[in-house]
Amino acid sequence: MFWGRGYIVHSDMINIGVIGTGKQAGGLYKSFAQLSDAYIIAGSDVNRKKLENFKTNVDGYYKEAKGNNKDSNCKIFDDYHELLEQSDIDSVLVVTPDH
Repeated sequence: MFWGRGYIVHSDMINIGVIGTGKQAGGLYKSFAQLSDAYIIAGSDVNRKKLENFKTNVDGYYKEAKGNNKDSNCKIFDDYHELLEQSDIDSVLVVTPDH
């Protein structure tokens, strides 16, 4: 439901969690983040360095590209089960390596 020019009601947003935050996710997250009715709110990976890099990139994208004045505060989880337990996630993107 739209309210006013270009405004989407929060309840109409699709909150996305990403499982697997490596190289493949680096290209995919921007495609989903650019959607006006989707918002990446969480990521999960067993590799902590990749996970923290993903968070930095997602938070930075929303802060700069979307003109968001606050950090997106993308939540991160070492265990994907914890991501799946989040009640505010509507959809999950599972990103696996191509090998």
